Amino acid sequence: MVERGEHTRPRRWARTLRPRSLSLRWWLAALFAAVAAITAVTIVAVLGNRSEGAFRESAQDVAAGKTFAAAAVLADATTASAFRRGVAEEAERRGLAMFAFDSTGRLVTSSVSQGIPLADVPVHEALPSVLLGRRVVQSTRDGARTLVGVPLRRGPAAALITYAHRPELSTQLGIVRDETIVAAAWATLLGAVAGLLAATLITARLRRIAGAAAAIESG
Repeated sequence: MVERGEHTRPRRWARTLRPRSLSLRWWLAALFAAVAAITAVTIVAVLGNRSEGAFRESAQDVAAGKTFAAAAVLADATTASAFRRGVAEEAERRGLAMFAFDSTGRLVTSSVSQGIPLADVPVHEALPSVLLGRRVVQSTRDGARTLVGVPLRRGPAAALITYAHRPELSTQLGIVRDETIVAAAWATLLGAVAGLLAATLITARLRRIAGAAAAIESG
């Protein structure tokens, strides 16, 4: 009897120490959750890029439209004083910082417009192209800062640079991103729950099939 106990104890210990594997139900639930998470992350990335693009394009269209309209009004100014006065009025009316330059790139208007100093406006990259007769539209990814440059054919200036600072666009884009992330989290959770329910139904069905097979085998 001692020898039998010595032989059976290691076997009992082996059964106790044997690692328990996850059941099919939990594996299927984890698979559903993973698929839902990957899908949600992909949707978040796509929607984030599209939202940035939409905000940026909208900001550029608004700033460009206001700048073109202001340039059309300023084309009627014949003297330097009338032109500078017109720039100040159009900047106030359009809600844009406006700066004008002559053909040599020299500033011919005030160095501060709408509370924004020229030193804070990245005109150095855009101005050469505008002086060559090209229109320039630049903005940050979220559209919060937009620069527009248009050449002027008549008057005391050769180029008009406008600058729009709209920090509310960054806030709105952040709200969109947060809502998208929350929706993705909910989608992942619902995917996991749906996977668990589906896995439970599948495993129950497999147990019934196994039970029927065992009954057939036993006669």
